[in-house]
Amino acid sequence: MNQMPTYDVIQHSLNAMGHSAPRAEHMRKLAQIMQHPNMRVHQFGNSVFMVLEIQPHVGVLSMHNADAPRELVRSTIEAMHWMKHTLHLRAVVFQSDNPAIHTLAQMMVRHAGIPGMRLTPGPRGQHVLYLGD
Repeated sequence: MNQMPTYDVIQHSLNAMGHSAPRAEHMRKLAQIMQHPNMRVHQFGNSVFMVLEIQPHVGVLSMHNADAPRELVRSTIEAMHWMKHTLHLRAVVFQSDNPAIHTLAQMMVRHAGIPGMRLTPGPRGQHVLYLGD
């Protein structure tokens, strides 16, 4: 698999979502957000994971993806381990109204191999992923 540059992954993701804002404007906003001192960004395969730590051990996850489904599963499992073992997060909040994203998250919980990991749905499409003990 050839790994795309981070910028290209984000552009691909924005195009796939049919983002209404002009790409240059959206990329400028992303660049500003990525400058936040509590923002961590890591790329696994062709998926970019951005985590903003909003309080100790709790982060908000945003993801941009250009992976094929099988690679997306592998990249997401790697990201879960990164968030738990490198960032030392206990919980990650993400938002999606897409039922496929919730199904993917449930599948990741079952296959990530992190004891105690669980997913709870919240209001307005928010989900909390607890990263185990």
